[in-house]
Amino acid sequence: MVFTLDMIVSVVFFMAIVLTMLWVWTASYMHMEQYNDLSARSSRLDDIGTMLVTTGGSPSDWHQGGPFNADRILALGLARGGNELDPERLDRFVSLDYELLRRLLGLGSEDFHFTVTRDWEGTPDILYEKGSAKATSEVYVVRRFAALDGEAVELRLAAYYDKR
Repeated sequence: MVFTLDMIVSVVFFMAIVLTMLWVWTASYMHMEQYNDLSARSSRLDDIGTMLVTTGGSPSDWHQGGPFNADRILALGLARGGNELDPERLDRFVSLDYELLRRLLGLGSEDFHFTVTRDWEGTPDILYEKGSAKATSEVYVVRRFAALDGEAVELRLAAYYDKR
């Protein structure tokens, strides 16, 4: 009788330990997956911001010509060279359809808000804008500084999405 009671207590105690370990492992795994997802999104947005400011895109004449052919675009870029933004590329960029831009930028389901401003430290003077700010649980913002017509400007790209 005593031996049976000891066995029952031991099994219950062992199961409690095993279940606690599984719970801790599952919670840790979920946190790690969430961190990896957020890190990948942040890194992707950082790469997009750098690409927009430092390259002219691929092909480099994506902004020229008549009807826009999205199938031939490999990457969007807004620079003439270095960190000097091209007004023609910016005009074409903000004139494109929002959903098309989101796809070309590789943002997936994230909404975005793109601005180019001067005097960003005071009251910003918005020169170019696409999209709008959203109320979501997560916002990632990339800021890049460049020149536009000999003036210092800030390119700001914010991506909005809800946690899963």
